[in-house]
Amino acid sequence: MRSTITQALLAGAALLSLTGRPQDPGGGDRLAERVDALERDLAAARTTLEALTVEITSSANLTRRTAAWARAQAVAAAAMAGTLDAAEGAGFAKGMNYTSREILLAGWRRRLAALGDGLPAAPAPARPGATGGARRP
Repeated sequence: MRSTITQALLAGAALLSLTGRPQDPGGGDRLAERVDALERDLAAARTTLEALTVEITSSANLTRRTAAWARAQAVAAAAMAGTLDAAEGAGFAKGMNYTSREILLAGWRRRLAALGDGLPAAPAPARPGATGGARRP
């Protein structure tokens, strides 16, 4: 039994000594290559993140400007409703009343002119792949 225990201890010591040896004499070079590759991937990811941050900021600004434009359109629509009411009150729906038609036409022209006022221009779409996303080999 003592010889079995001794053999087991010797086998364990041999295994432990094997794990302490360098696995590959060129392992440091491979490690440096891996670190360099990871640093390149990190730089590419940062570039992508910066591009996405710019795009999100631009989209948020466009959304705010579009909401302001939509609120202005609601005001213009209410003004148009008032114009239609004035035209109707002037007898637009009754016979040939030129004054009511002039009121309606003037209001309609103001409404149509207001449709495009302050409309925010969307930025040109980015080219596909322009963000330079990091790719894995």
